[in-house]
Amino acid sequence: MKKALLAVCISVAGIISSYGQGIVVMNTAAVDAYLKFTNSATSTFFAGGPGVANIALYYATSSNTLASGGGTMVIAGSTNLSGVAWTVSSAFVATTSGGGNRQILSQAGLTTWFQLRAWSGNYATYEDAKASGLNSVLISQLLTDGTLRGAPIVSATPTALITDTASNIKWSPGSASANPFLVDMVPVPEPSTIALGVLGLAGVFFIRRRRA
Repeated sequence: MKKALLAVCISVAGIISSYGQGIVVMNTAAVDAYLKFTNSATSTFFAGGPGVANIALYYATSSNTLASGGGTMVIAGSTNLSGVAWTVSSAFVATTSGGGNRQILSQAGLTTWFQLRAWSGNYATYEDAKASGLNSVLISQLLTDGTLRGAPIVSATPTALITDTASNIKWSPGSASANPFLVDMVPVPEPSTIALGVLGLAGVFFIRRRRA
């Protein structure tokens, strides 16, 4: 009797982990989802445990919100309760490295925009890493420019019903394990650099006003 009850419990646990409302799957080693993070300075892949390349799933109801640095980190549904994943030896994020299911109940059945953000060091969130002001900390780009590749922003629909099977977010349609989408990670700008940039913009604005 006890063995039968145990078998039922294990079966139910398996169903709960695979099904649920508002579920999406965070994985960068799947069909149409192959993606790796690279060091822009050394052109090497980030492969290793927590602290080497921490990766989290961010979502918003519009792509513009994510492109401007906004969005919310998804923690619910993660097996390690932190929401943070990391890369395995092949440099992909997998269910065995903190990836897998993420749950956003408020977006169940609704088109939602997603982005993976990565950082190095022992920080709980991308924002914490970015605020460190340390050049030794690397963060992923939010957007792609002429020289650097940013993390893609894609839409997906979290499961509407508890009986729906969640599928992987398609980060890079047509990609393959041997030719994944690459996202550059760059040093965090120093606070002094940011301050100089702000002062420079203020100076330009002031000069234009005087000329006007």
